[in-house]
Amino acid sequence: MAATPAVADDGREERPTLRLVQAQFMAMVPLRFFRWKLDGEDKGKAVFELEDQQELLQMTVHHPLIMRYPTSLSYRQAFLKHIIQQCEDAGQEVCDELYEVYTSLLVSTLEPTSPCCYKTYTLPCGKTVVLREATQIISHGTTGLRTWEAGLCLAEWAVEHSALFEQKTVLELGSGMGLTGLVISSCCSPAHYIYSDCHPNVLANLWENLVLNCKLREEGGGSVNGKQGCTAVKQKSTHGGAYHSEHARNNTEAVVVNYSTDPVEDKGDEREQTCNRCQHNSDTNLSCQENASEVLPETELQSCTNTAVFRFGKSDANMENVSWYTGNHPWETRLVQGSKMSVMCLDWASVTQEELQSLAPDVIIASDVVFDNELVEYFVSLLLKAMHPPPGGRSGPVAYVASTIRNQDTYDFYVRKLEEAGICSEDLSLGSTAVFFYDRQQTMKIHKLWISDEIR
Repeated sequence: MAATPAVADDGREERPTLRLVQAQFMAMVPLRFFRWKLDGEDKGKAVFELEDQQELLQMTVHHPLIMRYPTSLSYRQAFLKHIIQQCEDAGQEVCDELYEVYTSLLVSTLEPTSPCCYKTYTLPCGKTVVLREATQIISHGTTGLRTWEAGLCLAEWAVEHSALFEQKTVLELGSGMGLTGLVISSCCSPAHYIYSDCHPNVLANLWENLVLNCKLREEGGGSVNGKQGCTAVKQKSTHGGAYHSEHARNNTEAVVVNYSTDPVEDKGDEREQTCNRCQHNSDTNLSCQENASEVLPETELQSCTNTAVFRFGKSDANMENVSWYTGNHPWETRLVQGSKMSVMCLDWASVTQEELQSLAPDVIIASDVVFDNELVEYFVSLLLKAMHPPPGGRSGPVAYVASTIRNQDTYDFYVRKLEEAGICSEDLSLGSTAVFFYDRQQTMKIHKLWISDEIR
């Protein structure tokens, strides 16, 4: 007896092939890696009948989430061009709407191109993660404004091994845009997830992605095919003392933002921070505003010699009480469906063992951080501090590190440094269930790390 076809919310029969294409489009999978058909079908041809073309348009370029958080303009153009060309080559009639939308996108090319785009990922638990990322591989002098394959690999593995993170405090080193953390927070029920990075632009975009995803779930729009709920609870930070702008002393300090779902009265002067001496940082392309209370269309992190300023747009009206704390302290924490989340500026070179142990992580994770010998030395030193057993006989945390091996010499150097530091390592099997779309021909490894008995 044949299985009953799945039915969509609007009563139409589900189209698995179209769902497959939709998931890849929303995640901006490069077209050269696209699977246009299900297993057993011709994977290389994007040929669809008229009815499917119209439905696919609604599921991709015209999907409400994409209209609000679009993939890059060049990607949408290439996607529609490929479908049109494939259909024409196969003698398949192309619907007028497809031509019209493609033409309108070509006209849009005359407008200024946004340096950012959005990628949307559907998770096995039914939730959705939307990430704002840079369109360029290197932006503002960092590669941290993009999601890399090892992060996808680690997130995939974590979903399959969710018990390792359940009700645990998780510290992520080099969180980037936040994909791995959002996946673990959404599907693995950690008690507390601590995101960390150091580059100011990365931290600003990371925070924006956390706010974006929480808002989506509050609105009931955090799912491609359905609704999901979320509660954001304003929390007082336990680090750094009272909330006063006097804590801002240099441009390495973190910004703390409280977020609440309750209506917020206009704070007026409390939101205004003025800098008298600004020093432009050409490496990170940051600048300072004379009056940071100006309402802007997007959230940006500004930097100057005296103050780190978090500017917020109209869409962030519920963000209040901007405050500052010294580096290596967490930003404001929040609750998302029971999981507390924190963001912290973590300088690998200066953070102390005491500061790391004060976070009390049970699990440490990192991905795609093994690509430079100098960085490897900092990373291994950081692991040694973070994994050292705290006072009181409590065992130290375990770490899971995912790496894409692009240079064997660099990877061998990393393994050697782990051994020299007395950090034990075990190769783990990659996830057996494909959740995300990425180039699986690359050599990837996930290591479990822990401190050896000699160091303990």
